[in-house]
Amino acid sequence: MSLSNLAVAESRDIWSFPPDAFVPTIMSPLSRPTTATPQRQYYVEGDMASWIMPTIERLNELGKYPVNWDSYGAHRIDANAIRNMEALLRIIMRSKTPAPLIVPTSSGCLQAEWHTIDLDFEIKVLSAVQVEVFFEDRQTGSPPLDKVVDYDFSELTQAIATLTARA
Repeated sequence: MSLSNLAVAESRDIWSFPPDAFVPTIMSPLSRPTTATPQRQYYVEGDMASWIMPTIERLNELGKYPVNWDSYGAHRIDANAIRNMEALLRIIMRSKTPAPLIVPTSSGCLQAEWHTIDLDFEIKVLSAVQVEVFFEDRQTGSPPLDKVVDYDFSELTQAIATLTARA
């Protein structure tokens, strides 16, 4: 499934957040720029997932980074990278999953990370359909997962399930 064609499963509760996240500029019929104010909706069961607000706040913050934010010539964080990261997290995260650490890359991409004593999980969103993933579970001794995945995010969902179970 493409992140840009995200289909969110239904559940009992719908949580809407302020429309200031990722506000696109659109042209009115008079060719005057106006600001659209979409409502983002998150579908979670029971209580609001604790990862949602800190993650949205961090994505909004990263969207404001200027060119050369690292003083080494880094690119501005791409708006598509922000939307794709948000969409991917909405697909794979569970309500009890800990919030990821989201870090920018100098190329303008974003990476989500979780690190615990026995587990390392990193996701770098390359495009709407391609994700670079690294997952190592030292508790099970399984070989690490280190690859680029296209469309099929089932391995990411399994990794999130493992992470969530240990949180």
